Amino acid sequence: SILLTVLPLMVIGFYTFQTVNLARNEISSQATVALNRKTIDALEMQAFHIASAVRTFLEQVENDLLLLRDIPATSGQYAAFAHHKRAEVWGNYAEAHRQELPLYKELSFVDAAGNERVKVRDGQALPEEQLRNVRAPENTTYRVETYFERTRTLPPGGIYAARLTGFYISKPEHLQGYANPEDASRHTGIYYDGVIRFATPVYRNGSFQGIVTLGLDQRHLMSFTQHVLPLSKEEVSFPVYNSGNYAFMFDDEGWIITHPKLWDIRGVDARGRWVTAYSEHTPPERVQAGFIPFNLDSSAFIHENYPIVSREVRSKRGGTVTTKNVGGITKIMSYAPIEYDRGEYARHGIFGGITVGAEIVGFHSPARFVENQIDATLTSYRSRLWWILLVAILVSTLTSTMLSHGFAKPIIRITRGANEIAMGSLDKRIDIQREDEIGTLADSFNHMADQ
Repeated sequence: SILLTVLPLMVIGFYTFQTVNLARNEISSQATVALNRKTIDALEMQAFHIASAVRTFLEQVENDLLLLRDIPATSGQYAAFAHHKRAEVWGNYAEAHRQELPLYKELSFVDAAGNERVKVRDGQALPEEQLRNVRAPENTTYRVETYFERTRTLPPGGIYAARLTGFYISKPEHLQGYANPEDASRHTGIYYDGVIRFATPVYRNGSFQGIVTLGLDQRHLMSFTQHVLPLSKEEVSFPVYNSGNYAFMFDDEGWIITHPKLWDIRGVDARGRWVTAYSEHTPPERVQAGFIPFNLDSSAFIHENYPIVSREVRSKRGGTVTTKNVGGITKIMSYAPIEYDRGEYARHGIFGGITVGAEIVGFHSPARFVENQIDATLTSYRSRLWWILLVAILVSTLTSTMLSHGFAKPIIRITRGANEIAMGSLDKRIDIQREDEIGTLADSFNHMADQ
């Protein structure tokens, strides 16, 4: 009797616990998927907004170039223009120290023969004896530039945009004895010396007169990625590279052009030779010396998804991948193309791409927080359910015992009395004082014995 009462409760309890566990797994799974998707969406949106801002910035540079073309080509006018066109950067990457720097590291007017007639560098007009004929690349600032030949054939209003050109900074040159990039950049003030060169031809009455150039200081591109804190609206003075939480920019050929590690950025050596990209074939002595600029297309040996990101961006697609940086940090990396099609960027119609990466543990933290909350809630529910089931079993057992004593015991007494009467003990009486059917049955047996 007790078993028949308790067994259904135990079955119901077991089923309920199984249902709760299944619900927990299903809810956690759905919540994890939904929150991870939301986190990916946030990263992708962050990359998209930065890419859009860079595109707008490049268009502003074009406007400045055309404005410079239309002003008199004199040292005074060009120096004033350079002084007026400024933007804020974080000095030595310190939060409290921001300063305005000229947007353009160099401005120049070059005549039809390739001779520099006016040149302003770092806000100062160069004397005539320092001017060069830039028709020859070896005479250009970084000894490899071909902007004169690429611009002189453009129609009026045409704009040539070069890829980043600058002097390569090796790993020892950047770190200078410090343990990590953020400490080195804060305390040494080192920065990458390079420009994105923009140029447009100058015509007078249909006759080619020369070209005007603007050299956009790379530090202003750096500002778009250097202070980004993934999945946050806040800014940082300088990202912690080993955290995996940082952004960087690469060009249409996969070369990194902004990065916390300056030795990842493409550049030329002192003699104007491009430093080759880091790859699985890089000689150990080059790696040891820290001459290892990073190109996504040649970095499959670090992680297979780097070349995929570069190809996707060239196809003008954004997305998210899992990857690992050179430091071995596994991260989620979202990317977005910077659409732009002037000069060197006409082939693919992109300037490059933006990536925003979040270290994998931090990426999953929102989902894990919710999962822990679900676990805590359901654990509390299971605990209460155990107590409810235990009380139900105890009440059921007690009730069954009482019912057993209330019905079974009188029936046993009636059965024994009936047997005695049947054996001839006619003076036997069944003494049960009840007003129900059992009492009536006992009275019937007693009456039968009297008869």
